[in-house]
Amino acid sequence: MRDEKGRFVKGFKPHNKGLKGYTNSGTFKKNEKHPGWKDDEVGYSGIHKWIVRNFGKADHCEDCGKIDCNRYEWASIDHSYKRNIKYWTQLCKKCHTKLDGYNIVGLIKHSRANRKAVIAYKEGFNKKYKSITKASEDLILDVSAICKVLKGKRKTTKGYKFKYI
Repeated sequence: MRDEKGRFVKGFKPHNKGLKGYTNSGTFKKNEKHPGWKDDEVGYSGIHKWIVRNFGKADHCEDCGKIDCNRYEWASIDHSYKRNIKYWTQLCKKCHTKLDGYNIVGLIKHSRANRKAVIAYKEGFNKKYKSITKASEDLILDVSAICKVLKGKRKTTKGYKFKYI
């Protein structure tokens, strides 16, 4: 109850004090009973929240065995993102990026299916490379600069021309 200035009156007891909630007579539906439950069709963040809620926060690395890292994460082993603990493992950030197929330095995803061979050429120089990354490491060039040459946005980068094989 409020007074004429809109302030609460001391000693007034609200009508809902002590109740658990307002919906379904004070009970909330959780997990599978909830009408919005999506089972395995849930999104990326939803499944990660469910894993943490049901199995706790990741606290060690099951791959390298470290227990003193700054960050641990739950990782889906086969990228199926199912609600079953056998498809999940606790990993440190370094091992998680390795599992997902990323290069830790540049966070460039490496997949054998996505790799394309390229040839680099300059006056008096021709060399084949298995991937753009290998060419950038050998020639000390930026990956994005090589990609721009391959896409036709630039003619050369540091004198080198590139073509897909």
